[in-house]
Amino acid sequence: MAIDATDHGHVAFEHYNCPPFLSENELIYGGFDASQENPSLDYQTVDHSPYFRFQSPAIALDGDYPHIVYSRPPSVGLQDDIYHTELAGQFWPKFNVSEYSVAPSRHPHIEIYDSNLQVVWSEGDEGSQEIFHRGRHPMLWWGAITNASGTPYGDSDYPRITMPGYHVVWMDKTESLTEGGGPPRLWQTYYTIPSDEPGLWKPAVNMVPTVEHARYPHAVRRQDLIGTTFFDVAHTEGDPPASGVPIYTIEFSHKQISGGGGGGEMLLAVNVNESAPGGSRAFWKRMSFSVPRDLDVSFAIAGSADNQDEMKLVLDSRDFGWNTSEAWDGRELRGQRKVVKFRVPLKKGTHILELHASGRPDFKGLRIWHGKFGGGPQSSGLVTDVPASTFLSQSFPNPTFGKATIAYGLAKEGPVKLSIYNALGQVVRELVSENQRPGFHRVEWDGKTQEGKQVTSGIYFYRLNAGGFSKTNKLVVVR
Repeated sequence: MAIDATDHGHVAFEHYNCPPFLSENELIYGGFDASQENPSLDYQTVDHSPYFRFQSPAIALDGDYPHIVYSRPPSVGLQDDIYHTELAGQFWPKFNVSEYSVAPSRHPHIEIYDSNLQVVWSEGDEGSQEIFHRGRHPMLWWGAITNASGTPYGDSDYPRITMPGYHVVWMDKTESLTEGGGPPRLWQTYYTIPSDEPGLWKPAVNMVPTVEHARYPHAVRRQDLIGTTFFDVAHTEGDPPASGVPIYTIEFSHKQISGGGGGGEMLLAVNVNESAPGGSRAFWKRMSFSVPRDLDVSFAIAGSADNQDEMKLVLDSRDFGWNTSEAWDGRELRGQRKVVKFRVPLKKGTHILELHASGRPDFKGLRIWHGKFGGGPQSSGLVTDVPASTFLSQSFPNPTFGKATIAYGLAKEGPVKLSIYNALGQVVRELVSENQRPGFHRVEWDGKTQEGKQVTSGIYFYRLNAGGFSKTNKLVVVR
């Protein structure tokens, strides 16, 4: 779902008809007034077929015009490809973004900024998926398909892309922790950005190493009120127990991109699978980490125990005790994984964390971090709908048979002028001439001159002047 600047909501979903009532499967686009308490949905069919489904639709807006990507086969008997469509008048023209891939393509995501459209998706057979990317220029030509993930583990899935900046995030599995396969590999959240060389991406980075599975990330790029730019990520985190009801949490983290101060830092991250050597309540393992200044530090430590096995924590000689909420008691766990999370204030300097064991409990791993780097729901500062830089989007529809909408964004407050010109450079219509606040704006041109007369068919131009920013785009009118 997406909501435009006028509080109009946009959704896309599959209407799937199950046998024996099978008629046609449909991809539906709907719009509604998000400002109403009980809005009604106006909808229309985007794509339809009695033979195959339209799965995982994602929607993004250019101004208030919707773009949709989804997966479907090109024809009966073929594997799923990724398709893009957009509302052009009363029609939804289709384009095969993945271009008849040799392996199934799934879970696409789309983002638009300054009429620059970017699509990412997962492609490959089960166990060999990679993340692929393709962009469309504002002049409507599509670029080359590139491999954005490049991880060696072959489980890349559920990608998301943010703009501007082209940060791509997805879930992938870590490599095996021991020879011969070892314990189950963990799902983790990875991200990448384009390299300086066209068509290539920087090596994938595990954004927030965890001691539990991290799945289904979602990301957004934003600015706070003091101009600091962040790349925010949320994902589910948790491990289903051997029995009982699984408990998952929504974890939030962010990476500071530019400006401001603060942020966070991972102090220590360890993914292992070690068993204690045996014995009765003895020292087992010691780890050290440094704290750059006095601050609150968060811990997440995973382990499991069987029978009479036990494990406890000692931080800077502070004994967390046996058989407490911070200890692993095999009589309660019965082999299940447990994650202990806590937060304590620490002084600047080096600190010592010890594990003590009774029997042979398993140590799965840990992460230690400070600041706003994740590990639970935390405030990330005030969020404002302000673009990172001033921009002018391509009008839509173009060509236009009547009305055209022009969207633009202002990075800071100031005088704004938006005008329509004919091919001779003469002013046809002045749409905006006022001081405006920063944010996302749009204006509709009804195809009339300043005197209220309909313009004739032809090529027109519109120019935005805002502070030191000036840009001119072309607009075609057809009567």
